[in-house]
Amino acid sequence: MSRGQRYADWIDRNRVAILVAAVVVAGIGGWLSSKLAIRPDFSHLLPPSQQSVRHLRALEKRAQAFGTAFVVAESSDPALRERAARALEAELEDLDPSLISAVVFDDGPARQYFWENRFLFVPLADLTDARDALKSKIREAKLAANPFYISLEDDEPGDGDVDDRVEDLRERLDDAEARANAPDGFVSDDGTMQLLVVRTAFNSADFSKTERLLAAIERAFGEVRAELGDGVELGVTGDLIKSLDEQRAVMRGMRLAAAITILVCAIALLLYYRSGLPVLASLLSLAVGVLATFAFAKLAIGHLNLVTAFLAAIVVGNGINPGLILLSRYFEELRAGHEGNGALGRAIPGALRGTLAASLAAGTAYGSLVITDFRGFRHFGVIGFVGMVLCWIAAFTILPAGLAWLWRMGWIRPHKAPAVGNVLARLLPRDMRIVAYAGVALTLVSAVATWRYVAGDPLQEDWSNLRPDGSGTREALQWSEKIKRGFTTKFQQGLSQRFVIGAPTRGAAPEIVKTLRAVDKGAAKGAELMSTVTSLDDLVPANQPAKLALLAEIRALLDDDAVQAFADDDKQLMERIRPPAEIATLGDADVPEKLAWMFTEKDGTRGRLILAASSLRFKTWNVRDRMEFAKRFRELDLPEGTLVGGQSFLFADMVHAMGVDGPKATIVALLGAIFAVVLVVGVGRYAAVTMACALAGILGMIALVSAVGLEVNVIDFIALPITIGLGVDYAVNIVERDRQDGHRGAHWVVATTGGAVLLCSFTTMVGYGSLLLSDSGGIRSFGLAAILGEIACVISAIALAPALLRLISRRAARGGLDPVSREG
Repeated sequence: MSRGQRYADWIDRNRVAILVAAVVVAGIGGWLSSKLAIRPDFSHLLPPSQQSVRHLRALEKRAQAFGTAFVVAESSDPALRERAARALEAELEDLDPSLISAVVFDDGPARQYFWENRFLFVPLADLTDARDALKSKIREAKLAANPFYISLEDDEPGDGDVDDRVEDLRERLDDAEARANAPDGFVSDDGTMQLLVVRTAFNSADFSKTERLLAAIERAFGEVRAELGDGVELGVTGDLIKSLDEQRAVMRGMRLAAAITILVCAIALLLYYRSGLPVLASLLSLAVGVLATFAFAKLAIGHLNLVTAFLAAIVVGNGINPGLILLSRYFEELRAGHEGNGALGRAIPGALRGTLAASLAAGTAYGSLVITDFRGFRHFGVIGFVGMVLCWIAAFTILPAGLAWLWRMGWIRPHKAPAVGNVLARLLPRDMRIVAYAGVALTLVSAVATWRYVAGDPLQEDWSNLRPDGSGTREALQWSEKIKRGFTTKFQQGLSQRFVIGAPTRGAAPEIVKTLRAVDKGAAKGAELMSTVTSLDDLVPANQPAKLALLAEIRALLDDDAVQAFADDDKQLMERIRPPAEIATLGDADVPEKLAWMFTEKDGTRGRLILAASSLRFKTWNVRDRMEFAKRFRELDLPEGTLVGGQSFLFADMVHAMGVDGPKATIVALLGAIFAVVLVVGVGRYAAVTMACALAGILGMIALVSAVGLEVNVIDFIALPITIGLGVDYAVNIVERDRQDGHRGAHWVVATTGGAVLLCSFTTMVGYGSLLLSDSGGIRSFGLAAILGEIACVISAIALAPALLRLISRRAARGGLDPVSREG
């Protein structure tokens, strides 16, 4: 009795136990899989060792994690707009304090703070001018009272100059006081929009609280609309909304992709095999493999990122392949007259070697990503590799147990062979040399196209399409664009690429600010690096000892008897500028919390955090702009230990990691595929043809990608090593069937196995095709690239593999070698 038959008998004896265990594993796997969190932000694609990620994580430990939302009221009627904004402020102020930390309606707190401490915030030069003007005014008064008074001061200004300076001082005081008592709301330049800035008590990654907050804001909108009618539009934007919508879009896309893949694959299997229960058995084995895979992901990794979130559809589409080949061989044996375990005992060894080589190659292709530092690649590789292994194990344990049980129940009957294989065989010319020569020629053309494509730098510049774009994001982006168009540059800066800098010490912060503000001195307009740089030092007066000395001098001058001779208006002005007898110096701790919160760390330390924004010339999602900014910023001479967190630095490190890890993963995938083929198939023409077809598939994919004008983003790089696995997957099943029954001819091999291979490719293509429905343009482009790889690989396997084997066999025969000798 053969080993295959002994294994089939063991499966039959333990079929019930195996199926019960499968259901238990599926249940546990499903429960664990449902607990997987989605983290769609880019920082979870990079390795923790990258500088941008290390700095970001260090800053997250220091900086307070607040989110921001911009609530907008828009109306052509300024009075109605103001009423709506006031009503919204009242509604928002009453919300749960665990959701909202502060609602900022205007710049009143800042203006009031500066007014109350106006003597210390006056620039040193202005205080000097005020003292000199006061001296001149006193001299004039004394001269008017005593014509014999002689001043001993040099360079006294003229009377008109003094009067102008006094009048300028009066106007500035009046303006500052008015602004402090009547602060401006955040109103657009045309007066149609007004903003409220909502600072949350949680960060943007807390999606449950974000959902609660947005629901509360929508209720507030409803109350305001009910009160004021339809004359005002209300909206909300900000990082909170975008982060939540990205997470929702990823979850929605993941579920939709998995559901479509499972449904379409099930229909395809039913149409192909025309036998519902065996198909159900294959789907059960697939489900166990997939659910166990994502249970492993939960235990080993703990979360999914923007890339791995869509692996469910890919693992379903690719992991079903071993079961399809086994099921095809099983039905073939049934049609040949073998029954029950006899058919299973022959089908298992017939499908084992080809599917093992295919799964090893596919698993190695995924596994090649594990060696990379790019975490988006590595997690994809880990989950994909485990998925291929578990799905193959399930296909040769759970599926045979299901088939044995169904046979025992009398629910399996052989059906007529699917017509797909015969159709494929008839499409091939009688002289397979034509196919071989045409295939080689096309491969050479594809190699040239590949070289030109790679040399042409196909990197995609606009990475905005990498973000999942749900309806909430589109609406939020529309409000963001309105704000950018309607407000001053200050708000454009606030909504652009603002990032955090962490100084190593409090004393280093002013040094960093000075460096950043000096970098653009003398820069041509439009060539600036920075847009804004703000720190706690902007809220703490500079040169306080010198200012206090000048203020004491001014106070002494105002006590001069000559002041009483001033005109009434001037005497009133002198009283307004009289410094208090005691003025305390201001330090970091004296800045109000409403102003200092963004510069305050979790442990209460103030002043080490700096907020900066890149110049508006650097487009937010243009990867080349972001790389240029990151490069120039990192070249600045900043103190050792300075931390910088921001999207520009993530983008720069992602491109660097992609450039290093992409080729490395491709080479390892290729070497791993060669090893898998040699290990299972052996050394010789069968292994050579398998790898030649895989190479043709890879070059064909890149040529097709070039032909459709697909640009490369960070996610697309995964498609290349995976295609290596696919190229081996399909070719090796054709090659193995030719090894077993090649004496019957190439057309017979294609007729018997070609249909199953095409079905395997179709199910995998469905998995990739479901990604085209994703809200992320990056995922869609990856799906398209992978589909093009599928097309190239399956054509190469079904047409080129048997043609090359026939060509080699004929040449071997002419050389006196046995054309049907078997390697391995």
